Amino acid sequence: MPTQNLFLETSPALYLYEWTKNFPAGSQAEPRINPTELGAPSAWVDQLFPPSLPHEPLTPEGDPFTTSLRSSLDTLSFRRSVRNYADTPLTRAELAQFLALCYPSQVADPGYQPDPLPHQGLKPTPGHITGCRLFPLVLNVEGLASGVYYYDERQRHLRHIRVEDPMPFVQEHFFQAEFLAAPVMLLTLGSVSDYLLRYGDRGYRYMLFDVGLLLQRMYLVTSCLDLSGCTTGSLVQGAFEQWLGVDGFQGSVLKAFAIGHKIVDEDEEMKNGS
Repeated sequence: MPTQNLFLETSPALYLYEWTKNFPAGSQAEPRINPTELGAPSAWVDQLFPPSLPHEPLTPEGDPFTTSLRSSLDTLSFRRSVRNYADTPLTRAELAQFLALCYPSQVADPGYQPDPLPHQGLKPTPGHITGCRLFPLVLNVEGLASGVYYYDERQRHLRHIRVEDPMPFVQEHFFQAEFLAAPVMLLTLGSVSDYLLRYGDRGYRYMLFDVGLLLQRMYLVTSCLDLSGCTTGSLVQGAFEQWLGVDGFQGSVLKAFAIGHKIVDEDEEMKNGS
């Protein structure tokens, strides 16, 4: 058994998990409020990164749900975790299609309203992950400046968070060098505070459920578009949170998902007759 205190340098999220995991609802870290007062599960992003920040459209060409490269069966069959990426940039159109497919088609309907408490009740949902959000970390995309953006799936645009070359920071704060070759890394962020407010002592678990579902959806999208992709936790979360200006509670960096073009080896090229 380790003799050191494992909690001395841990994140606020783990403290909250240990604090609430075996306690009844009376020990919630924050009181829950009326669901009608909650607003959208993604509203916490607007509080941290206001909609008034500069943004630019990222609309896919055509209908992304009818122009995919593979059938549903092939998408499931070819799902892989791949950690090496071709030395070629993604195009802006490829990134737009990828991000659009990370969410159900209903989000493009102006009349659609997401459920403020999707984890309560038994009514069917379209699979719209709203509490955990995608922040593309752009390293090599044609027609798009390097930096960190927030993707708004309803408006289909990128909100500027840090538009600068992130590579020096990424090189210092990623443990696995192979991910540095990926043109884009999708940072997933959630709000421990917001999840606790909505769900009480089960909020932290629901946040982990949501980020897991979002990562699995990204795996299927990379397979559908014949790209390479892999999730990773090999980033210094505290450093990334400080870099983005979040505190680990109101906003918390959870995981990253790297995407890029496949590396086709010589044997596969010969098999395909190229």
